[in-house]
Order: sequence, then C-alpha cells, then structure tokens
Amino acid sequence: MCLIIMLGGVTIAALDPADPRGVLFVVLGLVLLVLALSLPWLAVRMQGWLLDSPTTVTVTPEKLSSRSADVSSEVAWSTVRRVQETPDMWLVRLGRTTS
Repeated sequence: MCLIIMLGGVTIAALDPADPRGVLFVVLGLVLLVLALSLPWLAVRMQGWLLDSPTTVTVTPEKLSSRSADVSSEVAWSTVRRVQETPDMWLVRLGRTTS
C-alpha cells in the first residue's frame, strides 16, 4: 500500500512538477513505510518490561494464579477447558467468558 501511494506521488510529480500533491504522496508513502516496519518492533520493546519481570505461578485445588511485579491474574479451574504440555511451557486453554 505504501508503495502504491509513493508510485502515485511519483506519477503526479512526473506529469505536473508544480503540483505539490506529488511530493506530499511520496512523503506520506515513506512515512507509512517507516511506521509499518517500526511499529511491530516498538510494540515488542514496549512489552519488554512485562516479559522481563519474574513471574510466580501458584497452583491450588481451587485456582491457578500468576503474579509478577506489575501484573497478577487468577483463573478458577472451572473455567479451564484443557491443559497442554509442550517442551517449553504449559498452555492453559480457557472456555468462553461472559461479561
């Protein structure tokens, strides 16, 4: 999409160099391209604090609890539909929730 906007800007600039929209579309295409490439990286970097903080998981007969420095959660076993073990982790699949 970014390249299409830039190509349209180049076409406008080539057909009418006095039209400022050509330059505007080229710049807009470049800005969108930079955003598209950098936003996933930025989102992961912003979430880094969550991934870096140590987490404690507590399993009791009533619930599964997870607690870190900034985040905590509790899940009742009645909402768990399936627990799957992988070589690296346990995946806890929950059923539907209602608000």
